[in-house]
Amino acid sequence: MRAILVQSAHAAGGTTDTYLRAQYRRFARRRGKKQAAVVVAHNSILDTLDFILRDQVSYQELGPNYLDELNKTHLVRYHLCWRLESLGLNVQIQEAQPAPATSSACSLSLPTTDS
Repeated sequence: MRAILVQSAHAAGGTTDTYLRAQYRRFARRRGKKQAAVVVAHNSILDTLDFILRDQVSYQELGPNYLDELNKTHLVRYHLCWRLESLGLNVQIQEAQPAPATSSACSLSLPTTDS
């Protein structure tokens, strides 16, 4: 069964625009193709098969950008902090408090010129 899963993971790595390809390529960059195939076979394909068989649901493709969208907020914060720190600034992130609701969504006041 392991050989079939690993072969499926290698095949998934050659597909286009799929979640499995994105995961395979992400691991292959760091660990090599063979270990990436084993990781994808075990962590993605086997877990997906277990979920599908256990819950009797159909497979739903997550898409190649799923991992990027999942980590987007964290990556943007990290990148911006890194950029500011590289400019010599100290950065401390604190969650913003929600703004109180107002009657209008946006207000703008411009200075008046008396001529």
